[in-house]
Amino acid sequence: MSSDTFITSTGLSDTEKSELELIVRERYANTTYSPDLTTDVKVLVINKRGSHNIWLKSRKFMFVASFRPDIKVIDLREICDSDNFGKDISELASIKPFENLKVSLSRLEDGMLDKIRLIINNNGGKAVSHLTNDTDVLISMVAEGQRYVAAVKWGIPVVSPDWCFDTLERGLPLNTVFYKLSTNVTNIVRRLNFENDEDKVGSEFYVKTYQLGRRDQACDWEKLKEWRDKESDRQLESYIKSRVQSDPQCSIEGAVLPTNVSLSANNDLKRKFGKGDTDEDDIVKIRKSTKTDALWDSVIKKKKPKSVESALSSPDLLKRMMMKKKEVIVKDTKQEKKPIIAPKGSILGAYTFKLEHYTDDERHKLQKVISKFGGKITEDESPCDFKVINYKFNDVIADTCSRYVVTEFAIERFIYNERVDFDQCLWCKPLIIPAFTTKEFRIRILQESVDTVKSEKKVKTCISGFQGTDLSQIERIVKEKLENWVEFSPIFDKSCELLVVERLSSHHVSSPITNSVRKQNLASKWGVRVLCFNDFLKNLLE
Repeated sequence: MSSDTFITSTGLSDTEKSELELIVRERYANTTYSPDLTTDVKVLVINKRGSHNIWLKSRKFMFVASFRPDIKVIDLREICDSDNFGKDISELASIKPFENLKVSLSRLEDGMLDKIRLIINNNGGKAVSHLTNDTDVLISMVAEGQRYVAAVKWGIPVVSPDWCFDTLERGLPLNTVFYKLSTNVTNIVRRLNFENDEDKVGSEFYVKTYQLGRRDQACDWEKLKEWRDKESDRQLESYIKSRVQSDPQCSIEGAVLPTNVSLSANNDLKRKFGKGDTDEDDIVKIRKSTKTDALWDSVIKKKKPKSVESALSSPDLLKRMMMKKKEVIVKDTKQEKKPIIAPKGSILGAYTFKLEHYTDDERHKLQKVISKFGGKITEDESPCDFKVINYKFNDVIADTCSRYVVTEFAIERFIYNERVDFDQCLWCKPLIIPAFTTKEFRIRILQESVDTVKSEKKVKTCISGFQGTDLSQIERIVKEKLENWVEFSPIFDKSCELLVVERLSSHHVSSPITNSVRKQNLASKWGVRVLCFNDFLKNLLE
């Protein structure tokens, strides 16, 4: 590997975490453990035999399941298996969609009951008809009965059946909050959800569905689809390149992929990316919905990876092979597909927004997100609730007609926290960074004297203590907005000069010993300056 693969963990005990760090350091080359879920992390390690109340409901896992399709979730024992030592850690087997989950099925129609049972049992879980206090999820169509009452009493999530199908499509257990069963769903009928499972009534086709969950908020489906498409293209190109380079008899003019190889490769991709095995597709045909609006992408970089055509002597070869692949393994896209209409959120429903200083592509994406969650976009000069400014914009904003001036970070935060909090998070407002030299930056932030300052050296900075969107947003500010003065480090060590944390530790005996507190203790030992982020910004902007 040309660069390190960063991994992190969630729900592990201190002993398990220490074991993981030791094994990664000694047995996996070019692999670095990070205590935080940064944008560089590509693997999340969990203990599937541990308590599901820890890893399944952790903020790290829920964030990965919803918004980070590029991260693979791997069981701790897979990494500790001596047979895997020395391998590329990102290529180890990931957990299955219902890995080690005990799911109780209650009051489902016979056809639906059989399908859900098979889906769960064939994808790492265990479907049962009884309910005990160690059950992880109860799937039902009726919000009543003894099992429903007991589940509510014991704190077991009760969800509608679409949680099962969406989890299968995502490849990881989705947050049950978005699928909470609050009303009976029997006999609700919609068209064109499951294929080949229709009841003929006259000359029309009807099919039953139970999609009452907030599917559009449970996962960034558009981002998931784009990532899968890129991975599929990347693996196909890599396969083609390896065949051309390894087979001297492969004719550039006549080379085609064997049909059986293409089918096998496609089935492998299906299994790898959680689209459902072929036998699962026979059990329940899920019609892929059209592109849904996505949560504002934390990094607006969605360009297709470069093709390997330049590595081949004939530019026509890749095109012919891609066409061959489409002829053999891609479903007929000409089939009529009616979109499934999902209910839109209303988190932003009471507010109006005006967007400024975005590219056309960025503006289009942000408009879709705001509209999907109920917000109204205004283009004229009439008063609005929020003027939304590109966080990279660095000029003074003159505004007299908006109640609040924020960046897209505020929209991210409103949606992630499912509430609009006006006065929280200084970094969600436009940051106008003064134009100063690196020397002046070091004097402001590190409080170095004029005589001893290392004028041309960027400040090596690590961040800690943030979670969810706060972590990704602050990382972007440090890496992109402050790149002229700061060298971002995902790992905290003695070479760091600054540690930026969410809050300073109180050093009380009763305070929990978190990763952030440990880093602050090490910073004190190593003489590294520690600032909470709000103080960091105040020193920067004053």
